Amino acid sequence: MSQSQPFDLTPEASALLSLPDNFRIAIIKTLSLTDVKKLTRIGSRSLRRLAGRALKDQVNDLFRSSSLDPEATFQMMDNTDTVLSGSGPLKIITQGDWHNNDLDFYTGKSSSDPVIQFFQQQGFQVVTIVDLEYGPDLTPSSQNGLSPANSVQERVGGNYCIDKVFTLEHSVLKNKLNLIESASESPLAPIAFFHSTLVMNFISADGVDS
Repeated sequence: MSQSQPFDLTPEASALLSLPDNFRIAIIKTLSLTDVKKLTRIGSRSLRRLAGRALKDQVNDLFRSSSLDPEATFQMMDNTDTVLSGSGPLKIITQGDWHNNDLDFYTGKSSSDPVIQFFQQQGFQVVTIVDLEYGPDLTPSSQNGLSPANSVQERVGGNYCIDKVFTLEHSVLKNKLNLIESASESPLAPIAFFHSTLVMNFISADGVDS
């Protein structure tokens, strides 16, 4: 049986490996998630560790910019099986020019109360609640004149699998975030109904998924 051969490193990759950790982390933060995955395949355990640290730093910065304590927020997400999706994760994953107005958290049908309580502890208050009432005449497919009889929305029993949308505002800084309550116990169900696969990504307590 032939033994696997080590990767041949490009001069750029070799130069990256020779840099101090803080420089390597700064460079990794400029890369898309796809490029980070490619970079970590060169087999360097230290580089994989730094890539994870760079991603975690970016998420922490995203939380801080929205007046949230990063460690406490990750703990809440772990306890309630809540995920973050939308333009915030997309900016980290693609490193594109995505403007993040609000953070969009997704949680299961039974988890919205503890999540809202957490946000209130962080200085936010609920300012609006949109209740997406479900019925055969209310699904987006029937509104658009399409045949609703066998639509996916009706089969799963939800309006794009969203039950409620809570908008919360910070009492001092006035920045906002959204909590989307799934029509099922899975926080990922609404994400499957996104209009484009480009935004079908999320951040959980365990990592970044794209």
